[in-house]
Amino acid sequence: MKYKLLLVSLLVFSLLLSACGGQNQEQALAVAVALTQTAAGPAATATPIPTATQEATGTINGTVNVMAPPTPHMTVYAVDPATKKWASVETQPSDGAASFSLTVPVGSYQVFAFSDGGGGVAYYIDASQLALVSVSAGATVNNIGVHTPSQNECGSMLDIPASPDGKFQAKPGPAAGCQPGSEQSASADSTTPTRVQFSAGSSSWYTNGDVLPGSSIGYVLYANKGQTMSVTLATTPASSGTFYIRTADGIIIQPKAYSSWTFVLPASQDYVVGVDNPTQQTIQYSLTISIPPNNASASSSTTSPTAVPTVVPVSGPVNQTIRFDAGPMSVQLTGAVVSGQRDRYNLSLSKGEMLDVIITSLEANAVFSIIGPDGNALPGTEEGKDTNNWAVPAPSDGSYSIVVGSTRGNATYTLDVKVD
Repeated sequence: MKYKLLLVSLLVFSLLLSACGGQNQEQALAVAVALTQTAAGPAATATPIPTATQEATGTINGTVNVMAPPTPHMTVYAVDPATKKWASVETQPSDGAASFSLTVPVGSYQVFAFSDGGGGVAYYIDASQLALVSVSAGATVNNIGVHTPSQNECGSMLDIPASPDGKFQAKPGPAAGCQPGSEQSASADSTTPTRVQFSAGSSSWYTNGDVLPGSSIGYVLYANKGQTMSVTLATTPASSGTFYIRTADGIIIQPKAYSSWTFVLPASQDYVVGVDNPTQQTIQYSLTISIPPNNASASSSTTSPTAVPTVVPVSGPVNQTIRFDAGPMSVQLTGAVVSGQRDRYNLSLSKGEMLDVIITSLEANAVFSIIGPDGNALPGTEEGKDTNNWAVPAPSDGSYSIVVGSTRGNATYTLDVKVD
């Protein structure tokens, strides 16, 4: 039908052109074009192709490390429990903590990681649950530390979920009903905590006294978000008591420490520091809480100490050669490492020489690996072994390194090294 109309239009055009002569050829041509377009149908219009809306993202940067150095190949995951969105990245083996960076959609994420062998580590603030990392559009969240969960007699205190890609199984926390032996709950004090007031111009507070068998005593103080608090405990008999740190509303920051603990305060509020006596005898204790002055916002004039806690006095990672010449050697070294830090002691050995290494720490949280000339950990000192006592002949000539780290938190240690 369209083609017939087109032919008719052309015929009309010819007749008009003949009738009008040359004077009105342009008008006739215009009429013919109009008739032709009508016959052919309406002209097509372009429809824009819809484009996908790009999802807003942010970035999570941090480090991952395991109980004992070195840190192996790891897969780090960020999972939003609400939306089930997730991202992952792999890190390469490292003598210390390995850095990672994850780009994720806007949301709140749990961050955890697995070694190739299935060992799990996680980011947490409260020792009993994974913390959430909130990511907004275009924002970068830094300094997320993914490390080994705190341990007690019941095992890991933290549940680590299975990886969202199905590669790694979940790592459960304490079994239901497990009760650590004779341990006082950090969430409640046997007496009302005593309010701490720093003396004018002082950056620390000290007290001492006795704790009855199976009892605890608590102290409360106000401090600001971002301040760093250091707590040190000494007991008689040695290591007979422990201390805990929690918020006034019951959130546990450190459930059980023997000698010292340093941390950055997560919020401006009251904090409770308590001394536990899990033994069957009365113990003596001395407790120091330090908050060195800085330029942070001032605390309440009536309830807060005019200070902030500081980091454990550690000058930085040690990298020290302890043996230069052949022959018997016996040396005792003392040091301290913060979480994620590694101290390294280097020595040369001949094949067959007996190397005897023992490490001790008040909180039993210092461990070591021995790295051989080939750059690998010697059997029995690998990651996850939590080695604190090791003695075998050197398998080959070359340079060895004793690498010291912490299984949890900060560790003050004594390292005894003998070569025969």
